[in-house]
Amino acid sequence: MVRLEDEFRHILISHANPIDTIVDLNSLSLPRSRSGELKSDLPESVGEDDSLGQLMSEGSNIREIDIFHTDAIQNLRSIADRMISAGYNGECFHVFFTVRKFAMELCLRHLNIKRLSIGDVQRLDWEALESYIHRWIRAARVCIRIIFPSKRHLCDLIFDTLA
Repeated sequence: MVRLEDEFRHILISHANPIDTIVDLNSLSLPRSRSGELKSDLPESVGEDDSLGQLMSEGSNIREIDIFHTDAIQNLRSIADRMISAGYNGECFHVFFTVRKFAMELCLRHLNIKRLSIGDVQRLDWEALESYIHRWIRAARVCIRIIFPSKRHLCDLIFDTLA
């Protein structure tokens, strides 16, 4: 089973098309109002009754990107099926989420987002903090519109009908 786990990890790492090579994440910008303030076309508040389908239909430009080629997806699905049917679903999910977490961190790094502690944020002067806030907003929009839906689509392709 260790060999399957290693092969699963290898395919996840070596066959992935980084999202930043498919879409130029830095070219995605926030629209500005006439006063120069950032506008958001996402709803101000999303209630419990709101669904992702409603958000998509309201023009929030959510799109899924294929991160892997279909042959790699088939191989990942086959390995995941074997691991899960043998009772190694925990190990399979652990490998998947560990590798995809690292890929997510790379996307955030590409978006110029770095981890800050609460103390780091409190020590920033207002101009620097405002700059960080604009970057965080842009990164959140990219994550909500492209990265999260693409990763969800990948999960569905690999794990949807398994177990």
